[in-house]
Amino acid sequence: MSMNEPIFKEVYNQLYKVNKDISLREEIAEWAQKFLENDDLIFKDEKSWDLIMILSGIDIETSPSEYLYGKEDFEKWLEEFNPQKN
Repeated sequence: MSMNEPIFKEVYNQLYKVNKDISLREEIAEWAQKFLENDDLIFKDEKSWDLIMILSGIDIETSPSEYLYGKEDFEKWLEEFNPQKN
Protein backbone atom coordinates (compact mmCIF):
# COMPACT_ATOMS: atom_id res chain seq x y z
CA MET A 1 0.00 0.00 0.00
CA SER A 2 1.37 3.35 -1.00
CA MET A 3 1.46 5.93 1.76
CA ASN A 4 2.29 9.60 1.61
CA GLU A 5 4.24 11.55 4.17
CA PRO A 6 1.79 13.31 6.48
CA ILE A 7 1.93 17.08 6.43
CA PHE A 8 3.38 18.59 9.60
CA LYS A 9 0.07 20.12 10.67
CA GLU A 10 -1.55 16.67 10.63
CA VAL A 11 1.23 15.22 12.79
CA TYR A 12 1.11 18.17 15.19
CA ASN A 13 -2.68 17.80 15.47
CA GLN A 14 -2.20 14.20 16.65
CA LEU A 15 -0.04 15.48 19.50
CA TYR A 16 -2.65 18.13 20.27
CA LYS A 17 -5.38 15.46 20.35
CA VAL A 18 -3.52 13.18 22.77
CA ASN A 19 -2.76 16.14 25.02
CA LYS A 20 -6.50 16.93 25.18
CA ASP A 21 -7.55 13.27 25.59
CA ILE A 22 -4.84 11.01 26.96
CA SER A 23 -7.04 7.95 26.39
CA LEU A 24 -6.12 8.30 22.69
CA ARG A 25 -2.47 7.46 23.51
CA GLU A 26 -2.43 3.93 22.02
CA GLU A 27 -4.47 4.90 18.95
CA ILE A 28 -2.16 7.81 18.10
CA ALA A 29 1.01 5.79 18.74
CA GLU A 30 -0.33 3.14 16.36
CA TRP A 31 -1.14 5.85 13.79
CA ALA A 32 2.47 7.10 13.96
CA GLN A 33 4.00 3.63 13.88
CA LYS A 34 2.38 2.80 10.54
CA PHE A 35 4.52 5.55 8.95
CA LEU A 36 7.69 4.12 10.48
CA GLU A 37 6.86 0.62 9.27
CA ASN A 38 6.52 1.73 5.64
CA ASP A 39 9.93 1.13 4.05
CA ASP A 40 8.94 2.99 0.89
CA LEU A 41 8.09 6.21 2.67
CA ILE A 42 10.80 8.86 2.74
CA PHE A 43 10.21 11.87 4.96
CA LYS A 44 11.20 15.20 3.47
CA ASP A 45 10.08 17.28 6.45
CA GLU A 46 12.47 16.69 9.33
CA LYS A 47 10.05 18.12 11.90
CA SER A 48 7.33 15.70 10.80
CA TRP A 49 9.80 12.82 11.09
CA ASP A 50 10.94 13.91 14.56
CA LEU A 51 7.38 14.24 15.81
CA ILE A 52 6.31 10.92 14.24
CA MET A 53 9.21 9.28 16.09
CA ILE A 54 8.01 10.82 19.36
CA LEU A 55 4.36 9.93 18.79
CA SER A 56 5.20 6.33 17.91
CA GLY A 57 6.52 5.86 21.46
CA ILE A 58 3.94 7.70 23.56
CA ASP A 59 2.38 4.40 24.62
CA ILE A 60 5.59 2.92 26.08
CA GLU A 61 4.92 1.62 29.57
CA THR A 62 7.38 1.64 32.45
CA SER A 63 5.09 -0.67 34.43
CA PRO A 64 1.62 -2.13 33.85
CA SER A 65 0.02 1.04 35.22
CA GLU A 66 2.53 3.76 34.27
CA TYR A 67 3.67 5.30 31.02
CA LEU A 68 7.08 6.69 30.16
CA TYR A 69 5.56 9.91 28.81
CA GLY A 70 2.73 11.97 30.24
CA LYS A 71 0.89 15.26 30.04
CA GLU A 72 3.99 17.34 30.91
CA ASP A 73 5.88 15.75 28.01
CA PHE A 74 3.01 16.37 25.59
CA GLU A 75 2.82 20.02 26.62
CA LYS A 76 6.59 20.42 26.25
CA TRP A 77 6.46 18.93 22.74
CA LEU A 78 3.48 21.09 21.78
CA GLU A 79 5.55 24.14 22.71
CA GLU A 80 8.75 22.85 21.10
CA PHE A 81 7.09 21.95 17.78
CA ASN A 82 4.56 24.81 17.72
CA PRO A 83 4.36 25.81 14.03
CA GLN A 84 3.61 29.42 14.95
CA LYS A 85 6.94 29.70 16.77
CA ASN A 86 9.13 28.12 14.11
